[in-house]
Amino acid sequence: MMKKYLYQILLSILLPLIFISCGNDNTIAGGSSETGNAFVSGYVYNTDGSPAVNATVRFIPSGYLPKAGDANGYTAELKTDKNGLYQLRTQCAPGYYSIFSTLNTTAGYLDSVSITKETGRSAPTTTLKPSSTFSGKVRLEGNYDNRSVFIVIHGSEFFTTPSDTSGTFTIANMPEGQYSVRFFTTNDNFEIIDTSFSIISGQQFDAGTIVLKTKIAQPVSGFHVTYDSLKQFCDLSWSGCDTSRITGYTIYRVRSGGTIEAIAQINEKVNSYSDILPIP
Repeated sequence: MMKKYLYQILLSILLPLIFISCGNDNTIAGGSSETGNAFVSGYVYNTDGSPAVNATVRFIPSGYLPKAGDANGYTAELKTDKNGLYQLRTQCAPGYYSIFSTLNTTAGYLDSVSITKETGRSAPTTTLKPSSTFSGKVRLEGNYDNRSVFIVIHGSEFFTTPSDTSGTFTIANMPEGQYSVRFFTTNDNFEIIDTSFSIISGQQFDAGTIVLKTKIAQPVSGFHVTYDSLKQFCDLSWSGCDTSRITGYTIYRVRSGGTIEAIAQINEKVNSYSDILPIP
C-alpha cells in the first residue's frame, strides 16, 4: 500500500514537469535570445542603436535574377523580436544569400551570407538607414525601342524597365551597399552589360547613360562613289565604323547582265577602294 502511494506522489510531481518542459520551445517570433538551434541568426538595429522591432528580414539567393511575373524572390521571410533578433530555423539550400532588412522607410543589406546545413551561425549585425534611389538612362544602339530593356539587380527583388522611349529608369527604396546590375533586352542581337555600383544611404545614384551595343555589324554610312567614264574606273569611300565588330570589307561588283562578283577584300581599318578594272 505504501509503494502504491509513493508511486502516485512521484507521478503527480513528474507530469507537471513534463508539461512545463514541452511548453518552453522557442519560436521565431518569440523574445528568446537562444540561437543555437537556428541555422542563421542576427540582430537588426535602428540608426540610433535601438533594436529594430518587427522589422521584415528576407533571405534571397545571391545568384537570383528577378523578373516580371515572379510572386517573390525570397527563400524565407522573418520578423525581428523585441531585441531586434531574427532566427532562421527553416533549412534553406546551402549557399550564399543576400539578407534584406526593412522597417518603414529604412533598410539594411548584407551581401553573400553563407548558409550551411549546420546550425548556430551568426550573421553580421544590420543597421537600418534611410533608403536610396538608383536611376539613369539606357538605350539600344540604333533606332530601337529603349523600353524593351530590363534592369535587374543580382541577388535581390529589384528590377525595372525604362519609363519612356528615352530610356529613363528608376529603382527606389534600395539599402546602402555594393550591388551587381545587369542590363539586357529580349532582342538577342544586343549585348548584355553586367556592371556594379555602390549605393550610399539617402543619396541618389545616377548611372548616366548605358548603351547596349548590337552584336551585328551596322551598315556602312556616308557611302560615296566617283566614276571616271574616260578612264573607266570608280573610287569608293565610306565613313569609318566600329572596327571591333568586323574583320574587314568585301567589295562586290554588279555587271550589266545582273551578275554579282566579289572583286576585293580589304582591311577593316581602310574606308576607301578604287576599282581599276574596266567595267563593260
